[in-house]
Parts: sequence; C-alpha cells; structure tokens
Amino acid sequence: VTYEPTDDILTYFTYSEGVRIGGPNGTSRTPLQQAIVPGTFEGDKLLNYEAGIKSTLLDGRMIANATAFMMDWEDYQIQADFGAGIGSAILNAESASINGFEAQLAYLAAEGLELSGAITYIDAQNDEDIEITDENDVVLAIGSVAGDPLPSVPEWKFSAGVQYTTPLNFGEGLEAYSRFDYAYTGESVNGTS
Repeated sequence: VTYEPTDDILTYFTYSEGVRIGGPNGTSRTPLQQAIVPGTFEGDKLLNYEAGIKSTLLDGRMIANATAFMMDWEDYQIQADFGAGIGSAILNAESASINGFEAQLAYLAAEGLELSGAITYIDAQNDEDIEITDENDVVLAIGSVAGDPLPSVPEWKFSAGVQYTTPLNFGEGLEAYSRFDYAYTGESVNGTS
C-alpha cells in the first residue's frame, strides 16, 4: 500500500511472507547423535511488516529514505552446536523476532560534491528456549535460551561516503572523481551454544 502526500514524498506499508522447506540432519549419524538430535527439521515461515518513506527534497539535491520493520519467524531453522561427540545440527525453534529500522541519505552539497550515509539497527532474538527432549520430555540438551541473539545479525551498521566529481579538460563528457567511504558493522554471534 502506498500514499504520496506530495510529488516528492512516497509513504508505503508492506506485508509479506516467506517460507523455507525442511530437510534431514545429515546422512551418517552416530548413535549419540541419533539419541539426541532429531533426524529431520521442519520448514519455517517468516512474516514481515514494513512501513517507510522515500523522499526527494531540496529541488532534487537530497534523497532521504527510512524504513521500520517487524518480523515474526515461526518454527525458524537454526544451527545449534552441541559440543564434542554430538556436533551441530539444524533445529526448529518455536519463534524469533526481528525488529529494527534503516535510513539512507544522499545530499548534493555543492556542484560535484555528494555526501551520503546509511544506518541500520536490528534487534534479532529467539523468543523461546531451544531444547532437545526425549520421549518423556526430559531435557537432554539446550541449543539456545530465550533472548539469545540470532546468529550473523549485528545490532548496528552504518556507513558514510564523500565523493567529489569534476569534468576533465580533455575529451567531451569525461569526468574524474575521488571518493572516501567508511563502514562500521557491529558484533554478532556466529551460532548458538
């Protein structure tokens, strides 16, 4: 759904869904792995809610965009490491939440001088404990606990850039440019334990 309050501003809301199929947890498994780790994992489903704004301002000299999003991940697949003798396996967690925002800005500060920047914040965590239980519901292993961050998702990312472009005195339409970029990516975990 989109709405344009002016010719230079567009607002939008998006709802989308995505699914992944399940699969097996390895073809050759030790007896210990067979006793603790499920032989298969199920498919998962992601529900995404997103609202944002895209704008062109100052007679086209500035572009500013911002988006906020909320994602609910049902039965999500996560790789858990159970340590020596068992190894790792893909498990289905009950649910996870991914919430955050991102914004981008590009500004033509002067003839040939462009400034740009972007920032992203993501709070991604599992909502339930990930437990392996036997047929009597006795907990054999814990892959992760509620509130743990999701793997490979840094909380903060930002970047900034400056570019200067100037025409060359030889050759029609030829330009030279110099550019400086800086990027930061925060810490993230690479798995569960």
